[in-house]
Formats: sequence, C-alpha cells, structure tokens
Amino acid sequence: MDSNSKPTILELVGDSSDYQCPDGLVLVKDSIDPSFYEKSERKIPKVVHMTSKTRCMTKLFAENIDKWRFQGHSLFLHDDDAVNR
Repeated sequence: MDSNSKPTILELVGDSSDYQCPDGLVLVKDSIDPSFYEKSERKIPKVVHMTSKTRCMTKLFAENIDKWRFQGHSLFLHDDDAVNR
C-alpha cells in the first residue's frame, strides 16, 4: 500500500486464521456477506462494526455477538491489534 492509499476494511481488521485462543475461550471471526463486495447505491452499507480487546471470548459472549449477525449484513470485529493498525 502506498502512502496515499487508505487501507481496506479487510486490511484493518486483519486475518484471524492464525489466532490462538486460550483454553475455555472461542475465536470470534468476521462474517462477510457476498453483497459487501458489490457496488451499491446505498448510502449506508449493511455492515456491523464491533470492538473488543481480543477476538477470544467466552462461549456465552460469542453467542451474544452471533445475535448481531444479520442476514445480508457483514460483521467486523476490531480487536486491539486492528485498532492499532
């Protein structure tokens, strides 16, 4: 990325494929709706953004985040690493 370009949302949130969670915690991944990649006339994109210290959460907390995964919407979790990018 050159100095004039802005990072994409995917570059900002980072790749969670190598994330390791301690025992008893589960990894919360982003969910990307295919419509996210399509050009849209919408002024407000169908994207839910959340922040958290880490992507590793208790099963119960992860289940609460899942309640925010709406059909036709993408969900991005910004952990401390993502916020610091």
